[in-house]
Amino acid sequence: MTLLKTERKQETKRPTLFVHGTYEKCNIPRKGELPVGFSLEDLQQDQIMVRKRLRGLNRFVPEQGLVSESELPTFHMENDHIYEERSVLVQSFEHYQKLKDHAPFSKLFPDHLDEILDDVRFGENMIVSGLDNTQICIGDIFEVQGETSSLRLQVSSPRLPCSYVDKKNGSPFGMKGIRRYTASHGLAGWFVRVLQSGTIEEGTRLVRVANPHPKWTLEYISKTLYAEVDRKHFIMCTAQWARSKEELEELCALPALGWYEWKAQAQLILDRWGRADVMVEPNKVIDSDSPLTVQGKHSAAAAVSLPIQLGRSSISFCVAQIVPCHLEKRFSHWIAIAIFGLAWLAVGMTVVLKDFPDEMRQDCSS
Repeated sequence: MTLLKTERKQETKRPTLFVHGTYEKCNIPRKGELPVGFSLEDLQQDQIMVRKRLRGLNRFVPEQGLVSESELPTFHMENDHIYEERSVLVQSFEHYQKLKDHAPFSKLFPDHLDEILDDVRFGENMIVSGLDNTQICIGDIFEVQGETSSLRLQVSSPRLPCSYVDKKNGSPFGMKGIRRYTASHGLAGWFVRVLQSGTIEEGTRLVRVANPHPKWTLEYISKTLYAEVDRKHFIMCTAQWARSKEELEELCALPALGWYEWKAQAQLILDRWGRADVMVEPNKVIDSDSPLTVQGKHSAAAAVSLPIQLGRSSISFCVAQIVPCHLEKRFSHWIAIAIFGLAWLAVGMTVVLKDFPDEMRQDCSS
């Protein structure tokens, strides 16, 4: 009896997550099901990453994740390949609070965060409290407190958010948005794999029973791969490495680390070690504490100059000068199209003026 009390006392000292809500996907139209002329970009804020709050006991199984009435898988699937390490997406109140406390995003969230339970913002399957991005680590294993369920979950990776996170939360796109801020700070939630089937409900407590890699927190791994990058990679939200090869090898060797977007990117950088497109000098990285600040000087201005011949004289006409790195990739494409349109217009005018007789050219100039 004394031994049982001792074990329970030790269990209460372990880091614990309190489950506030569980959610299933809603069957919203997919790209192929949309009306003619309607795109995913036309979806409204409340039509993106829609989740339905569940009551009572909810069952989780390996690979599939949450078993719900909708029968929509919670795992990430690509080319018929299931990424079982992404079976369940978890988000915490602590992350919501950090975003609310960050001045640019404070007005995007309700005064009372309990209201989030009926309108989750990151497409999560579970909202918990108790730990944050500085405490959750790769490989952490959680079990249901009191052994009332056989469920075992293992943390596999932070969530690398997509642009829908900006639209869902009403934040600006690009470097000033929630997507980029949460990606570089590990605040968009985390994925877990289901090691053993079991059930949970609101009010369940999940106790951490294993913490094999305390160094590799959600914040730390997000910083090393997606925050300590140059400006180009920061805007594109792509991985780069500014640390030692030994630490990169350590990251790649983590057995619990999820493959998609994390171990795959780390391994790619390791395989191409030394190449400029995957390496970045430490003094030329984005400041992870402030994603709008850049350490080091970067010049991304591009000018388009066209030589235009008017009669016997020749001049160089500067069509435009832009800094595309301040914009999203899609906006840069439109600006590039506009520039080339102006270029062709300038060339066309040159051809027309070249064929004008001298008398007509003089009349036009006067």
